[in-house]
Amino acid sequence: MSDRGSFEAFVDSAQERLGPLDVLVNNAGILLMGPFLDESDAATEREFAVNVMGVVYGMRIVLPRMRERGRGQVVNIASGASFVAPPGEASYAATKHAVVGLTEGVRAELRGTGVDLTLVFPGLVKTELAVGSRPTRGMKWIEPDTVAGGVVDAIRKPVPEIFVPRSMAPTLRLNKVLPPPDALSRVMKLIRPFVSSTAQRTSRSDSICWRRASPRSSSMVSRSRRRLRSIGRPSWTSTSGSPSRTGRTRRKR
Repeated sequence: MSDRGSFEAFVDSAQERLGPLDVLVNNAGILLMGPFLDESDAATEREFAVNVMGVVYGMRIVLPRMRERGRGQVVNIASGASFVAPPGEASYAATKHAVVGLTEGVRAELRGTGVDLTLVFPGLVKTELAVGSRPTRGMKWIEPDTVAGGVVDAIRKPVPEIFVPRSMAPTLRLNKVLPPPDALSRVMKLIRPFVSSTAQRTSRSDSICWRRASPRSSSMVSRSRRRLRSIGRPSWTSTSGSPSRTGRTRRKR
C-alpha cells in the first residue's frame, strides 16, 4: 500500500474483473510500539508510509473515478488513538490523527459530488497488530468481525463516522475537549490566590452584613409575633351590662 504503482495496478485489476469501484476500505496499517526517542527514523518513516501515504494513494486513485460517476464511498479505518495518544504509541497515534484530518478535509472538498467519506474508530482489536497492547480502564478487546460489521453498516447507510463499539464514542469525544492534566494543574495554581482572596472578602462581608442585620431582624421577629397573638385574641367592648366577645355592642331591648 505504500507503493502507489502497485496500489493503482490492484485497483485497475479489480475494476476489470468486477466493474466500476463502488467502495474502497483503507484498512492497511502497522503499529510499532516503544518509546518515541528509542524509535529509529526508518521505523517511523515505514509507519507513516503505510498508515498515512497508503490512505493518500488510495484516495487519489479512486476518488477521481468516483467523482466522475457521481457516486462511491471511501472508508478509512482510523483508531481510538486518533483521540488519545497512549505512551509507547506516539508515532502510531500521529498517523491516525493524520488520517482523520485528511479525511475530514477531503470530505469538505467533495461535498455535493455524491461521494461519501467515512471514518471508522475501532477500539482494541484482537489482531496481530495489537500484540503487546493492553486495554485501558473501561475498554475491552473486540473481535475483528465486530469491526467488519460496523464497516458494513456504514456502507449500507453512509455516515461521516462510526465508533466500534458505539459506547466508546462519548469517552473519546470528552477526552478530546478536556485540557491535559498538567495544563489543568497549572491553571489551578494560577487562579488559586485570586479564588482564596475573593472567598476571604466574601466571608468578611457576609459577617458584617449579618451583624448589622441581626438587631433589625430580631425586632422584626418580635413585632411579627405580637401581631400574630393579637389576631387570635378576641376584642371586648361594652356600653352596658356584660361584655360581648363578638366585638359588637350589646344593647338593651
